[in-house]
Amino acid sequence: MTAQQKRQDILEAAAAEFVERGYAAATLSSVAGRLGLTKGALAHHFPTKDELLSGLGEQLSEAIEDSDRVTRTAFPDSGIHAAVAYLVQLSAIAAKNVCVASTLVLLTDRGAPPSAISELIFEWLDGLIAFLEQSQEQGQIPADVDVEEFGEFMLATNIGTTLIPSRTPTPQNRRKRLRFIRLGLQSLGVENADQVVDEVLLSGYIDVPAINPPDTDTQA
Repeated sequence: MTAQQKRQDILEAAAAEFVERGYAAATLSSVAGRLGLTKGALAHHFPTKDELLSGLGEQLSEAIEDSDRVTRTAFPDSGIHAAVAYLVQLSAIAAKNVCVASTLVLLTDRGAPPSAISELIFEWLDGLIAFLEQSQEQGQIPADVDVEEFGEFMLATNIGTTLIPSRTPTPQNRRKRLRFIRLGLQSLGVENADQVVDEVLLSGYIDVPAINPPDTDTQA
């Protein structure tokens, strides 16, 4: 096993430990125990718990950059489509990457160091605001809307949905969770909110492994 693979295995174990026990309760020993390692062996790669969090944060930062790149390629001419795609793409990455998913959960963990988390939130938020500003310039949302405030609302809503378990975890119900994005766009004054979301999902550019394509009925 390469050093890089060992590092990744440790980060994935830390991700699971932080989510299950909370950042404050997790220890280097408990993370090491998941892999059958001694605390000293783990500390060779990550001497402190904060460095584990930093390693997880790097993966979220990379996921944010990837979401931005994919979104700009997919929707260079529509800010409102790009704003939706930006959120959906990062959620899709999190569905496949336990390190990214756990860091999103840690955004709400009061026991995690706030400085390390807040920088990631602002990085994510700045990307979303840029797309909303583009949509405002294109006349897709009203000129009097405070895009920074709305971006905060959309981001908070998107993070919050990760904390609400589906009563029936079927692909159809996972898709319906996009109703929060739809409702957010409707509150913004986007008349064709359902159409925008469906066009993003059907575009073929955005990775949505956990979400079914929309039905002909767009009320989900």
